[in-house]
Amino acid sequence: MGAWGYEPWETDVSADWFAQGFKGVDFDAIAHRVDNFDSSNEHHYDEIRCAAFVLQKLCNPYIWRVNDEEDPRSLIEQAIVHLDTLIDTDKTPFLDMQDK
Repeated sequence: MGAWGYEPWETDVSADWFAQGFKGVDFDAIAHRVDNFDSSNEHHYDEIRCAAFVLQKLCNPYIWRVNDEEDPRSLIEQAIVHLDTLIDTDKTPFLDMQDK
């Protein structure tokens, strides 16, 4: 087994396992939600939060789809911008909508 670090994905076997295990995941749907976030559409609020969570957990070169030409870290950066927009009360009613 080739190991190059201590993280769970830093061995040949684990990198292969992630590739096989996430083979059916629709990464395009996650990227689509980030790329097409509309802060004026309240239906997008929970979806961008979910997409950002998935990106935070899976957006690693050894876990995210290997054949992706786009650097997945740019999706994380874009998702962070969208999350910042959500909590800006001048731009969205998101925080007002949350249960107190």
